[in-house]
Amino acid sequence: MKKINLYKPFLILITLILLCIKCNTKDNIIEEPIPKSSLNYNDLKNGAAKNIGLRIATDSVIVYNFNKKSSELSSIIKKHPKAILIRLWNNNCSTCIEMLFYKLKLNEDKKIPLVIFYSGSKCEEIENMAAVQSLKVLIFSTKEENLFKIPAENRKLPYIINVDANLLVTNCSFVELNYPKLIQEFINQTNE
Repeated sequence: MKKINLYKPFLILITLILLCIKCNTKDNIIEEPIPKSSLNYNDLKNGAAKNIGLRIATDSVIVYNFNKKSSELSSIIKKHPKAILIRLWNNNCSTCIEMLFYKLKLNEDKKIPLVIFYSGSKCEEIENMAAVQSLKVLIFSTKEENLFKIPAENRKLPYIINVDANLLVTNCSFVELNYPKLIQEFINQTNE
């Protein structure tokens, strides 16, 4: 009889349960998130699909690394053409961000670069969350509220995208704790 190892699935389940509990505690919120009641799987899936094929605007947009060194957004994206671009804001729930990093860590063997663009003042906190999962990420801050000029920016929810050489969005997903399947679908599509 074949012995089944349930250790890893059990750890994943416990981690997700703890993340759900942590997300509902007030002290875990960077700032108030968008009310969860307005979000559902189909709305998020359809909202993300509206970004596919659109060109992200990068002309003359400046972002900053931790050393306050400025770079043009377009040059960063050209240096990392196959990267997963992660867009975060100050008001995003840290538990949703931790879940995203956890899911990306599970698929790290694909060696896809991760580039984070963050509007807010908590870049160090974001870096620490990535470090917990031992993810290698590039983090840039921006004062731009509408950085990429695509509809996904309007929701102020964390989202992830891939772009092609012409800066057209080829894959997009919102990040929401209640729908981790969205992230996995994005990762699967990225790896195709």
